Amino acid sequence: MVDWVLLAFVPWTGRTNRGHHLARELAAAGDRVLWVDPPEPLARAGEAAADMVGHGIWRSPGPGLAGLSLLGQQAWARGLRARVAAWRDPSRRLVALVQAPEMHLAAMAVGADLLVWDALDDWRHALGGGGARLEVAQRTLARRADLVLAVSAPVAARARELGARRVELVPNGCRLEDWPMDAEPAPELMALPAPRLVYTGGIDAGLDIAALRAAADALAGASLLLVGPLLVPGLRPALESVPGLRLLGERPYAELPGVLAAADGCLLPFLRTPFNAARDSLKLYEYLAAGRPVAATETPQTLRLASVVEVAPEAEGPDGFARACARALGDDLPAGRRARRAVAADQAWSTRRAALRAAVERLALVRGPLVSRAGSEASLPGRGRQPEPTSAPEEVS
Repeated sequence: MVDWVLLAFVPWTGRTNRGHHLARELAAAGDRVLWVDPPEPLARAGEAAADMVGHGIWRSPGPGLAGLSLLGQQAWARGLRARVAAWRDPSRRLVALVQAPEMHLAAMAVGADLLVWDALDDWRHALGGGGARLEVAQRTLARRADLVLAVSAPVAARARELGARRVELVPNGCRLEDWPMDAEPAPELMALPAPRLVYTGGIDAGLDIAALRAAADALAGASLLLVGPLLVPGLRPALESVPGLRLLGERPYAELPGVLAAADGCLLPFLRTPFNAARDSLKLYEYLAAGRPVAATETPQTLRLASVVEVAPEAEGPDGFARACARALGDDLPAGRRARRAVAADQAWSTRRAALRAAVERLALVRGPLVSRAGSEASLPGRGRQPEPTSAPEEVS
């Protein structure tokens, strides 16, 4: 069994994402997880203990935004290290799993036996760019981590460019149990005109508004329903000008099965950008788990799942997406639902957890018997971390 310190990308109370799923899977397998919130303006200052938030899962506050500075993060990391030492089971191996690159110093300071970076995106190409500080954080993590998890092949390639020695491809996934086929459709969505095409997730500049407009024009009277937070408020006028498109706001994770049950089809209308090309969209696995037909623009992820996704070739532009939507609406049949669920079953979070655990066990064999460094000054960044191997181990893909 393993104790995990998960330095998360979102707060525990935030939108359910990869970290939540991995934490719950690890805890269900008998491990213990200490979830550390990312930096936030209203960090719960002064708390000395971790709160239990679920079976095998505890939550610890993240630093305030001031903790993002070098000195601020080092000072906060000392308190976190003491909290980890009080929480952990010394008989278990301690693994730091960091998702928020800006907390790389804290990840290296908790005294873990192994350091794992869970690389979620290629942040160079995010809106506004990642910035010099994030670039330094990622380069440091790539070189110091015992293992890098990558959600996609482009993210894996980027980690290797940054100097990572061991890279394991661990995409996102889903839990079929979260997406029952007999979920009760959300009544407020059922009251809207059919056919209902649903998108769930963050609404940002990566969405292809021209593709959405082409679908609305080709499917007269259809409802295009975007369920999620509007992350770029300036997009509202363009989105609201699309016929039949409605911004329905964010819904709790527990309500999303009902949202998808009310959908005649689901949408993944991403622009073809370097950032989206590296993205492994969690929502696509969830659409398939719910059995819903999916229309998507062309990305490496959608091409990989093209057997159960109606992919609009990039060369066909917005009109191609409209045709993909029409094809998806014609495939909402029992056989298609079963096929999509079967593919989703192969993308289970339990499989992702098994891949992560297996990779850690291989590293543990290389490292030998557990020798805890928790609470030691040697675990501070730059002080006594084990030397890098003289030859690069085999990369796993």
